[in-house]
Amino acid sequence: ERLSAREDALVAASPQAILQRGYALITDRATGQRIKSVDQAAAGRDISLQFHDGSAAARLTAAPTDPAAEPENTKDNPND
Repeated sequence: ERLSAREDALVAASPQAILQRGYALITDRATGQRIKSVDQAAAGRDISLQFHDGSAAARLTAAPTDPAAEPENTKDNPND
């Protein structure tokens, strides 16, 4: 029973399981380095987005924004 619980926890924490929950892994296409911070998100940078079922290429077209300047998310926000 303990072994089964540990196995379930290990599976849930796997990178593939995390991607299946809607997250994506972002890497710089030129270097293969993971992009972990908005500070690394320069306009014009070519990136790769890894999803649970495949990948896509993209180019960042805008400089990062200050999260403090973004509108606060509320239930009334139609973009939610």
